[in-house]
Amino acid sequence: MKIACVQFQPRLPTFWDIIPAPRYGILTITSALRQAGFDVIGLVENISTNIRTEAEKADIVGFSLLSANSEKTYEFADKLRSQGKIVIFGGSHVYYFLEDALSHCDYAVLGDAEETLIDLVKGLSSSQPVDNIPGIAWIENNQIRQNPCERNLKRFKGIIDLNLIKDYPAFISRRKWFGWSPIVFQATRGCPFNCKFCVAKDLFGNQYYTRDVEEIIEDLKDKLKYSKDIYFVDNNLAGNINYTRRLIEAFIKEKISMNATAYVRHEFSRQTDLLLMMRQVGFTRLLVGIESFLDGTLNEFDKHQDFKAVQESIKIFQRYGFRTSGTFIMGAGEETPTTATKYLDVAQKLNLDYAFFFIYGIYPHMCNESFPKERTFLNDFDYGTGHFIFFFPKHIRPSHLQHELISAHLGFYSPNRILNRIVRGKWKDVAELILHRRLFMRLRPYVEEYEKSLMGLEEGVYKGDTLDIESLQKKEIPRHFCFR
Repeated sequence: MKIACVQFQPRLPTFWDIIPAPRYGILTITSALRQAGFDVIGLVENISTNIRTEAEKADIVGFSLLSANSEKTYEFADKLRSQGKIVIFGGSHVYYFLEDALSHCDYAVLGDAEETLIDLVKGLSSSQPVDNIPGIAWIENNQIRQNPCERNLKRFKGIIDLNLIKDYPAFISRRKWFGWSPIVFQATRGCPFNCKFCVAKDLFGNQYYTRDVEEIIEDLKDKLKYSKDIYFVDNNLAGNINYTRRLIEAFIKEKISMNATAYVRHEFSRQTDLLLMMRQVGFTRLLVGIESFLDGTLNEFDKHQDFKAVQESIKIFQRYGFRTSGTFIMGAGEETPTTATKYLDVAQKLNLDYAFFFIYGIYPHMCNESFPKERTFLNDFDYGTGHFIFFFPKHIRPSHLQHELISAHLGFYSPNRILNRIVRGKWKDVAELILHRRLFMRLRPYVEEYEKSLMGLEEGVYKGDTLDIESLQKKEIPRHFCFR
């Protein structure tokens, strides 16, 4: 049987547009299936050509779903099923909106997918029963059947084969003309922390998995044949300092040379010897989860950090020569119009090279007595990019918060910042800042349209900027604004 693994891009602009590469999941899954002996092709929108035609040639088609690409995926998946294809879904959207997803696929894979998907495909290709496979869900007799996830599954071991993604090597070569052709890479999976807003704890069970260092070296050397730009997509590359130390020491021993980006927490700044070692092998940028400048909000997130410590950490990273990127989450806790306007100022005072502002994501399963379900809404899954609000904050109107988010982005990636880099002759910075500003200029019309709809939605449920719960309970939310 022929298998196609498909990744669609979201309809609306997203942060990932800045990183022109397949997501790591489809790279892993295609390589795992090929290693298991299957005829598989990876198809990634904006990289692969004729992906719909190629997918229709397959017997089994798997899709990786984020909320933001789910509607587009549903439409094509429905067409494939009408042609008699078997459709399998995986990804974070499936975990949070399982019932909705199962109405458009034959099977859903929950959590880590490698071993589960291989077992499922083996069963389907040989017409064997699959109802005993851990971590899958399906509909039977109009009822959802779901098997518990097994956390100790086998994960892919070996070299990721980029050639399995149709047209990808040629795409990398073309991208080199733009000065940055990133290849996503992963050494670890999951995170030992339990931040409330993060999906890692749900998908990976709050466990931290590491690959063999020798395997990573072999895999990384293969990727460096294509490009020196390596984008580590680990949730937290420094989740186990001893492991991180062994990894970087191995990079030095093998004389690895690259231009790498990694996600780390602020505590990593204490490992100054490791910072020096990372610079030696070519780590140039660190992305740090700042999230908030309010300690009360950080406590609500279970982030286990305070803003003063974060400030000091950013200075240390910069002192050791790293370009720093920071992420912020707006709308949580006791957010007010005053605090919402400060995010841009905070990002600028931290002297970040790049800043990304997201809206606090409240999913139905997160609701409780203090955050009841009636405070949530969702216009359309297309808006699930992290840049659109879908809940009623206590002390700021949704439309106001939505406006502040796009203002913060456009204020940070301002013409003045770009001009400053031109004057200083930092042409690579100029190119990247223009790319970032272009992304958020593309996003702006969608935000403004959404903001107008929020104004109508919030009418009558706020007294000034304070949410009136009693009025909200009486308000009839239009159906297209409700969670499914």
